[in-house]
Amino acid sequence: VMMVPSSFCLIVQVLLWMARGVVVGAFLRVGTVASRIAGATTITNTDSPCVLYPSHRDRRHDRDRPFTTTTTTTTTADTSVRFLELRGGNQDSLDSTTPNNGTTVESFTPPIFEKTPDEETFIERVLEANFLFQDIISTIEEEQEEQEQEAEGQQQRQQKQQESQDQSQQSPKTSSSNDKKRRSSRSRRHGVDPNPLDRIIQAFERAEYPQGSYLCRQGDENADYLHIVYNGDCRVIIDGTSLPIPYGTMTRGSLIGDVGMLLDRPRAATIVTESPVVTVFRLDRKSFQHFLFYNNNNNNNNNNNNNNNTKSSTTKQQLQQQIQDIDAVIDQISGVKTKYHGNIIQPFQPCRKWLWSRWRGTILQHAWIAAVGNMVLSTLFIVGMRNFVRADWAVGMIPDTKNPVVARLLGLSKVWHYLMNLTTFILTFFLSQAYGLWRDLYSAGRKIQGRMNDIGMLLATTAERDPKTHEYTPRALRLLEDVATYTRLYHALSWANIAKKFAILLTPRGLSRMLSRGVMTRKQFDVLVSIRPNLCGPHYACLMWIMARALQGMKEGILPNDHAIKHTVIDKLLTLRGVQAGMGDSLDGRIPLAYAHFVQLLVDSFLLLAPFALYAELGVWSVPAVGLLTLFYSGLLDLSKILLDPLDNDAEFYNDSSVNMDIGVLIRESNSGSNRWKIGLETLPF
Repeated sequence: VMMVPSSFCLIVQVLLWMARGVVVGAFLRVGTVASRIAGATTITNTDSPCVLYPSHRDRRHDRDRPFTTTTTTTTTADTSVRFLELRGGNQDSLDSTTPNNGTTVESFTPPIFEKTPDEETFIERVLEANFLFQDIISTIEEEQEEQEQEAEGQQQRQQKQQESQDQSQQSPKTSSSNDKKRRSSRSRRHGVDPNPLDRIIQAFERAEYPQGSYLCRQGDENADYLHIVYNGDCRVIIDGTSLPIPYGTMTRGSLIGDVGMLLDRPRAATIVTESPVVTVFRLDRKSFQHFLFYNNNNNNNNNNNNNNNTKSSTTKQQLQQQIQDIDAVIDQISGVKTKYHGNIIQPFQPCRKWLWSRWRGTILQHAWIAAVGNMVLSTLFIVGMRNFVRADWAVGMIPDTKNPVVARLLGLSKVWHYLMNLTTFILTFFLSQAYGLWRDLYSAGRKIQGRMNDIGMLLATTAERDPKTHEYTPRALRLLEDVATYTRLYHALSWANIAKKFAILLTPRGLSRMLSRGVMTRKQFDVLVSIRPNLCGPHYACLMWIMARALQGMKEGILPNDHAIKHTVIDKLLTLRGVQAGMGDSLDGRIPLAYAHFVQLLVDSFLLLAPFALYAELGVWSVPAVGLLTLFYSGLLDLSKILLDPLDNDAEFYNDSSVNMDIGVLIRESNSGSNRWKIGLETLPF
């Protein structure tokens, strides 16, 4: 009797829930339609006037809408929201779940913009060379592969179930038909997204900027866009100064703003358009982060969200650290920061007062720890000794040699003096050999600079000129610029081959970042990454480019094709190769292990015996004597080790020495000298 009213009440309650859902849905739909009708928004580009090109959705709703150089008007709600987000509008009112910590916004869909096939191919080539988007490609491919494997596994399970039920009725023809259907289904799945970059390319928006427009300003914390230069040139300004070539010019294919978005930090440079009209393709911040960090989470279950968020956060941190390391090296070789000085080694002043006041970068900064430790050992030994022998002499007096224990220490003192003579001779000879290696490496670095300057001067003085104007012909200018570019690349990559702190430039990501920073062209990048490093290093490839380009110029008549000039150019380049290879050989065989091991044991034994050997002769005064001996002998050994590592490859030992060479200075000097001869001879006084 009681069950009937309960069931009836349950049915009524369900109907009420359904009715409330219908009413709420109707109100929401009416609000959406009203916002689309009355929600037209005008967004003003306050940074720089530019022409924006409509997306697919824009063109469907308003195909004939005009575009101006100052404003962009949209008539659809979703596009208005997108432009408001890109221009820094009220994000909270649009999407309260905008992520900053690696979470996923499932409701966000990147915009789609129309492009010609040539434009799509251009963007694809640029993105494929950038290591950030290489990671995105690999992530998308892994995601597609997992989906295909899961679908194939489910299909196989269903097929096995059907075969077990209809095994007696299935014919060979039916089995063949199922195979064809399965292959067709697999091919269709593969055809859903044949190119993983397609979805990213579609989100890039085309825009045009007039001359003098700012794509970004140094210190700007709102990195709204990532730009790809399509046509035109842009100038790079840091701290109010335009950077030298090639670091100061962003040309076709250059990527601008990726670091600001990746690291969430203010823009490091000001980018100003230099051509009358500069055409770019730009990707907004939200789409960039969606593709880069959140793509892994879009198709996963809620049970795996925590793991995926952790993975995305870890990936972001790794990318940030790698790009910071690469940019730090590129900044050093380009000299874009005022913090990088112009001295290859720290200079000194001969004034005694100035030298005594130095601490940072000196041997004292490193050797004082060993000196203090040995003084503590000497003090403990003296205290224990006085208590053991019940010393009746004053603390500041010399110990009584009639004491049997002190008398025995006199024999140790004589042995220690013999050891001091041997240690002094061996250590000073070891120091002279270390300094010889340091000096040879420094001279080799300067010799490389000299040979590159010889080549630049020789080509600049003999390059083809117009007989009327006496200026370089266009093809002569191209040849000189090509040789200058190859010279800069060779010098930077050759040092990266032997210096650990610059070795990151030789990695695929390092080369990709050099391409983005305008250090090399796209064609040069493609050639370098296609060469297997174990067969031919990138620096050797650049060196051969110099020789091949010079010989090509001689054949084409741009350079004199006579035996003397050809022989001189080849001789300079071969000398350059030999000196550079010799530097690596010198570092590989800088000192035999047995030699360094013997010197270390000799010095340590000598200093360890000093507190015991000097007590019988000096008493309590052996404490400061032990400290001074340890400071100077240990300092000489440390100085020898530092001189054996002039490039600071053993950074864990001592990376703040005043004798380590600043390779960035050598590279920056060569960069500025690569165009010196062409500029100096561009106009003749006769």
